Amino acid sequence: MKKALLLVFAFLLLAVSVPAQTAVANAKDAPKRIALTPRSTVPIALLAKGVDDKCFNVVLTSDASKADYPLEAATIQGFSVYKGTGGSSVRTEFTLFSQNGDVLFHTSTRFYENAMKDICTSIGLGIDDIVKRHKIMLGMSPKQVRASRGEPKDIQKRDTSSSDQREVWEYKDQQIFFEHGVVSGWSN
Repeated sequence: MKKALLLVFAFLLLAVSVPAQTAVANAKDAPKRIALTPRSTVPIALLAKGVDDKCFNVVLTSDASKADYPLEAATIQGFSVYKGTGGSSVRTEFTLFSQNGDVLFHTSTRFYENAMKDICTSIGLGIDDIVKRHKIMLGMSPKQVRASRGEPKDIQKRDTSSSDQREVWEYKDQQIFFEHGVVSGWSN
């Protein structure tokens, strides 16, 4: 009788713990959600391409109540002087907030895709998760890229001054750019 009770107890314990572990794993893999704040002047459609192309496990949502991070994206018309000529310049300011309103990240750019890549990197997954998923991110070392993507088919060293070290790693589907020993960008 004791053995039967012990077996039933072990079975019940196993039945409860497996779904709990699965729920934790699924919560970790759930995408991070970003919603534009009401003060944003940039349409979500313009930001969507940057998220699709440059972000991993991050989605834009129109439902602010489901967002992990509010994002303010505002276009600002300004005046700039370039090589002695005056003219107008349009820049977009991006500010990412925590759910309690603290500023987590800010950048100013003329290109939405670059800003979305930086924002997604700032809230993205840890380096171990990125390597496991065979992805890359800004600031990765060559060792981390090899762990994530394997050996490149070709490495090109750029002819620059000795203080400015640049390389391009060629993969079948991607080029990865390094400056000063870390990933500085990529193209697909």
